[in-house]
Amino acid sequence: MPDDLTIRLLKPSAWLKLSRREEKKFLIREIKELELGPQAAMQANRTLKDRHRNRVASHAMIGAQTVQDKHGRPHILLLPENLDQAGLLGDDDYLCKTVGHELVHGTQHEASKGWLFTLQDSFFPHLRRTLNVHWGFLMEGHAIWADRQITTRLLGYEVSLGVNESQASPQYLEALRQVEGREEALQMYLDGARAVSDIVQTHGLESFNRLWADRDLLFVPTFHQAENPSQWCERFSTADASSRS
Repeated sequence: MPDDLTIRLLKPSAWLKLSRREEKKFLIREIKELELGPQAAMQANRTLKDRHRNRVASHAMIGAQTVQDKHGRPHILLLPENLDQAGLLGDDDYLCKTVGHELVHGTQHEASKGWLFTLQDSFFPHLRRTLNVHWGFLMEGHAIWADRQITTRLLGYEVSLGVNESQASPQYLEALRQVEGREEALQMYLDGARAVSDIVQTHGLESFNRLWADRDLLFVPTFHQAENPSQWCERFSTADASSRS
């Protein structure tokens, strides 16, 4: 866990404003770091606007998020109003899972010294050599696997993903139905969690955790491997053996 971790409670509107402001600052820093010209900056600004439009369209679905600030420090952002609309604010088990899940992201940040968060958020993956890396499969898959370990240890059982439809507001359920690709994304995260479990069982947690500090990205999954998780496990085995030889 990082020594310096901030947890903030935000209204959805405040989360949108904060996300837009911090992402714009991140883009400016990245342009300076990579010494890019006006044309690249213009293209990245279009990407920034697309990201904001997507965030506005789906912001009601966000209950929690872990982000990196301009100083490279992790922040956990919790949105109680959205959790309430999803029927989950009064569910102590789900809140335990949510906080545990985000703390895992904080641990990912600490283990990679923020590097993987920078790569994941980059506006220039072609320059970072990460165009083919499937960050969601890795980061969310690992966090789901780990939060299951947390809730099992604290509560004695896993806590399932999903909305409490019996308690969720009609507006929330309608908005949920409008989110394209939600089921596919959830399945992909669950596939990632299974792949992480397989790698940990085969190689041990210490070997798996080596990927967070690997600047050469030898262990991270590609998009093709996210669609074929067994191939990520095979790649991990090869990379692990090579790095030890």
